[in-house]
Amino acid sequence: ETEATEFLHAVNIQAGYDCNYLERSVDKFKSFMAQLSGDTNSNEPFLVALDLSPTRCETRTEINFSNVDVLSHMRDEALKIIATDPINIGGEEFSIIATFNLTQYTKDQSQASIHLLVFVLFMLVLLSTQFTGDAQRLVLAPIENMMAIVSMVAEDPLEDFDFKSLPKSGDYETHVVQIAIEKITAILRVGFGV
Repeated sequence: ETEATEFLHAVNIQAGYDCNYLERSVDKFKSFMAQLSGDTNSNEPFLVALDLSPTRCETRTEINFSNVDVLSHMRDEALKIIATDPINIGGEEFSIIATFNLTQYTKDQSQASIHLLVFVLFMLVLLSTQFTGDAQRLVLAPIENMMAIVSMVAEDPLEDFDFKSLPKSGDYETHVVQIAIEKITAILRVGFGV
């Protein structure tokens, strides 16, 4: 928008008082803005106001216009106003103020944000479920097995336990601890003379 408005500002200066040239340039600017936004909905045009200074070609209302119906129903956040720096030539001040309707852009951004939020929530739920399952399988289940073994040994340290019938505890580290408990139990039994 900014570059196109700056270009129209240069055309505004170049045109001087040639109303036909200025009108054709403004028409091309309007059609470019309509194509840029994919503007097929006439109720919400992309370019909603245009003000070229100095005022000239008074009989041609197509050059300076303001879509009051659209502007009156728009929030300030949905409007983008681009004003060019005024240039003084021969006592005349040349400038452009263009107002753009960003409603469709805002709607698209909001919709993309909602899709991103749903995706992030889905991934959080999926990964937390995966993490919980891994924690249960790799950490909690082996510790619960070791606690069951310790409880059995604490109740009757002289009993001959069949540790092989118990489920295998997780990975290498927890399995090493379980084997150590089994060996300590065997040493206890030898110490008590069983």
